[in-house]
Amino acid sequence: MFSTQSVHTYFYLHVILASIVLYPIHAKARKQWTLQECTEYAIKNNIQLKQQRNIIKKAELSLNTSRNSRLPNLIYSMSQNFSYGRSLSVDNVYVNQNVKTTSFSLSTELPLFTGFRISNSIKMNMLNSMACSSDEEKLENLLRINVAEAYIQVLYNEEAVKIAAYQVETDSIQLDRCMSFEAAGRISHIDVSQQKSILAQSRQVYVQNYTNMQTSLLTLAQLMNLETTEGFEICTTINNVSDITIGSPREIYEIALSVRPEIKAEKQRLDAAEKAINVAKSYLYPQLSLSGGINTRYYNTSEYLNEDFFSQLKNKFNQYFSLNLSFPLFNRFETRNNINRAKVEREDQQLVLENARNELYKAVQQSYYKALNAKSNYEASEDAVLSSKETFELIKEKYENGRATILEYEESKRRYLEAESKLLQAKYELLLIAKTLRFYCGETLTI
Repeated sequence: MFSTQSVHTYFYLHVILASIVLYPIHAKARKQWTLQECTEYAIKNNIQLKQQRNIIKKAELSLNTSRNSRLPNLIYSMSQNFSYGRSLSVDNVYVNQNVKTTSFSLSTELPLFTGFRISNSIKMNMLNSMACSSDEEKLENLLRINVAEAYIQVLYNEEAVKIAAYQVETDSIQLDRCMSFEAAGRISHIDVSQQKSILAQSRQVYVQNYTNMQTSLLTLAQLMNLETTEGFEICTTINNVSDITIGSPREIYEIALSVRPEIKAEKQRLDAAEKAINVAKSYLYPQLSLSGGINTRYYNTSEYLNEDFFSQLKNKFNQYFSLNLSFPLFNRFETRNNINRAKVEREDQQLVLENARNELYKAVQQSYYKALNAKSNYEASEDAVLSSKETFELIKEKYENGRATILEYEESKRRYLEAESKLLQAKYELLLIAKTLRFYCGETLTI
């Protein structure tokens, strides 16, 4: 059995520990993180988002490559050839001779018409780059919701610790009263033993709630990619949930369609798929290009008197340019199959977009009805707390005057604290669901 001194020592140790974690009152108060600060830190340090940013960089490089394909290229080349045995001489007869040839050339080619392939490739890669940016926003939104859920869970568990601490305190005081009543002969030792058992259960609840609070704090820290929870505390101030309003699901859905990044990304990919069809069709058109260059060479032929190196380079220097026009006639149906493949990919992307819209509408509907139920539950919980508190106060007064048993007192107290706990849970559930619902409309996720 527990003595009164040990009970008080245990209780005050835990209350002091909870105050260090929950209510810092040191001269140098530690920083308390707001939801916005937690979210911004998580976005900055999240590994998936860092990977997505690299995907965006690669998409931008593809866009840059397609834009630069309009430019002419420039190629410099040089070669050294050796020929031995019979070959054609300058007299146009075959003789045995050794020939060494050194060649230098500088050439360029400019595409003039490619069946609109370059312009469509630029538009396609631009849309793909925009879709990657929308994917980044989508991941950010998902992380915002996850951080908000974890943040609110910490708030709930901290409140639960407060309620559990209050229960331990009242049970400890009640145990002192029971021991005084036993000494005065007003109650039996059995009643005192029952109260000690009740106090032990309250202590267990307190320890469990405190553990839950620490675990939820760790979950939030891990979402933020913090190495440790040491010194990590959150701000406990929240808005009044009674002021929360809920719009109709159709209105929320219509707004969400225009602002949600997951819908934007799939629309952009659908537009990119349309451009991909045009890129595939470009190979049906004639291709026109302009090319030109300069070159020179040096010959060293055995059995002949050869000019010196620089004289030959000067005398054999020439320039050229040409217009090149090609007509695709038959390439084993490769172009036709590429066009059909691009059309199938466009149809697939249309289905992906339609599915994204359906999923969004389902999510909005589910959140809407959850919000309605949460609001009703919160209002009912408020009434239940008022009723159970009034009953508890009456039973408490009767018990102190000896007109109610300890079992009646403990039962009324249990119902009151249970109602408080349910109200607490309903409050944070309503807060999260309602804010998430407004988040679909593009509003900032705050509490």
